[in-house]
Amino acid sequence: MHAQRFRFLGWLMTALLVSPSASQAQTTAVGPYYATPSWDQTLASNVRFVVLANFNNEAVLDRETGLVWERAAGSMAFTWFAAQSACIDLRAGTRMGFRLPTIQELFSLVDTGASDPPFLPTNPFLNVQWSADGGSGNYWSATSLQKYWRGNRPDCDNGACAWVMNFGTAGYGPVNKDFASGGLVWCVRGGPNGTDFQ
Repeated sequence: MHAQRFRFLGWLMTALLVSPSASQAQTTAVGPYYATPSWDQTLASNVRFVVLANFNNEAVLDRETGLVWERAAGSMAFTWFAAQSACIDLRAGTRMGFRLPTIQELFSLVDTGASDPPFLPTNPFLNVQWSADGGSGNYWSATSLQKYWRGNRPDCDNGACAWVMNFGTAGYGPVNKDFASGGLVWCVRGGPNGTDFQ
């Protein structure tokens, strides 16, 4: 009985000593920073975003949602399918696993309390494009309109459109683009994988 107890305690001590802990993660902020991805918290901008040193400062953790965003938003236009590939191929630091965000995830970055565009909270992101009239600066989402509308739409070719976000209009204005047209790319890591294209 004593031998079993000592073996168990020895195993437990070994597991605790060799297992990685949150304190070993490299960030530019001090203290615990992992978010409970429950989307029920609202954090002040000065504690919400953490630039991740272990991603070579090329990614930002959103502690409010638990998502990891590409730090420098894209400024080149891609078709929707090319945008998907751009995120799949993205490397931040030594990590991959990025994807195109859903429209809801893009909306999670919007600060509705901002009085002027861009409608974003104070953040460490770089190169975020926007336009006050919504004509340019539209970021692709992974959310297609085919999920919501079946058949023809006057502004889409058989529903072959996806939702876009423009931080100059907080999502209002042009809200969708045809798959073949050009849009910007801002990749994310974590949360649900793939697209909700149906």
